[in-house]
Amino acid sequence: ADRLESAFTAQKLFISDAAHELRTPLASMKTAVTYALGQPDVEPERQQLLIGLSSRLETMERLINDLLLQARADEAETTATDRLVNVAAIVAETAEAFQPLFEENGIRFSLNMDGLSPGKRLYVKGDSKQLLRLFSNLLDNATKNTPAGGEVSLEVTTDGVKVVIKVNDTGCGIAPEHL
Repeated sequence: ADRLESAFTAQKLFISDAAHELRTPLASMKTAVTYALGQPDVEPERQQLLIGLSSRLETMERLINDLLLQARADEAETTATDRLVNVAAIVAETAEAFQPLFEENGIRFSLNMDGLSPGKRLYVKGDSKQLLRLFSNLLDNATKNTPAGGEVSLEVTTDGVKVVIKVNDTGCGIAPEHL
């Protein structure tokens, strides 16, 4: 059992390290492909090749992000305790941080907290850093995929027992194979 536990720990560490190490070269490749696509004199064949590469790089980026998310979740399982955190405050903080980005991109943003004032306390069991990262990732994706003139909404509702948090946008949506 100890050997198995040690092997699982080593595997989790490897996945986390590999994902982190892959991010830098992937970012460099994405920058190069994006730059090449932005050049005015790109021949149609080369443009198609670059578009294909861009698509593959996005797929790799999602895979790496999924690996990092899994590694963080595994780490959180072993280190975090289920503390009560004020999710209303975390949502409000995230919304406030993203408001300038939405404005800069010409996107209308609304925060609906089901009649809860921003100072309202709404507790859930969890890790505040992980929740902040989750909401930031959702709003970041909405920003990237919603065109100027579009809308993004962040909604928090509760029935007294459970809390539901929804991010809606008028962007292109998530392809069914990625849901």
